[in-house]
Amino acid sequence: MPTTKFKCPLERIEVEFDHFESCTARKGRPAFPPWMAKLHATKQANDVRHSTLDLTATRTMGCPRQTYLEVMFEHVIDPAKLALRLRGTAMHEIAEKYWDKEYWLTEKSDPVRMTIPGTLGGYTVSMLCDVLRKDLKEIVDMKFPMDFSVRYRKDTAKLEASIQLNLARLFLGEQEWAKGEGYDPDDVLLTIWDHAIGYDAGPVALAAPHMTEDRILGSRPFGGEFTVAQILEVHAWMHAQQLKNEEAGKDTVEARERLAASLPLVGVTMMNNKKCPQYCDMEKMCSELVRKYGEPDVEFDDG
Repeated sequence: MPTTKFKCPLERIEVEFDHFESCTARKGRPAFPPWMAKLHATKQANDVRHSTLDLTATRTMGCPRQTYLEVMFEHVIDPAKLALRLRGTAMHEIAEKYWDKEYWLTEKSDPVRMTIPGTLGGYTVSMLCDVLRKDLKEIVDMKFPMDFSVRYRKDTAKLEASIQLNLARLFLGEQEWAKGEGYDPDDVLLTIWDHAIGYDAGPVALAAPHMTEDRILGSRPFGGEFTVAQILEVHAWMHAQQLKNEEAGKDTVEARERLAASLPLVGVTMMNNKKCPQYCDMEKMCSELVRKYGEPDVEFDDG
């Protein structure tokens, strides 16, 4: 289920999405930018792909437990935690208007062809491609990280960004229209446009290497313990169990809690143990389930 309400960053009370249009908590002014709050509400209402438990490209590298909690439980969130992502979303929408349609396709200018589902490890995964050169010689993904990240920027794309671009590269090879236009997955540039900026540094195009499907499946996103293949396995099992409960008429709140609590804590080891407390919107609910049901006893073949 989606976010149902916000928690006011200052008053710490649950409020409606339009609360910040009249909020006066910050010395007579809103505690959060009203336009950002509306952007989140609009984005959430239109994000059909992430409203179900179906696999998406980002979920192949994420925590299935987080996905389950986000989709199956109503939740309230402090919008301040969304600010960086919302700024990125806004910048995406602005940037897409200025990719020249004579040379480029974007998810806004051609959403049908830029929706490129494919198979990974035998599982169906959907994804939206940011930008694609019309001659099918370059796939582009835009990133809008925090500006201080400039100091840590390398000459090549990060692993997770490389995986995302390679999924687009491989999935595009499954599209009949692309094959009909002579697309060659072995002859395409993969580019991350990193838009972090500094006093004397601007956006930089970072190259991503080609990766085989096996290399993607064996990768461990964000330095975590779980491989992409294991994340896919957990996600598929989770989805199957939810369908089983629904078909048996056992889809209760308790059943959902127990299913969520049985899922491994994939995100705990990611980002040097910082992903859950700093980046997961569902961390509080997840921690409550751990206290109530304990940590799951899950083992995986490390192969």
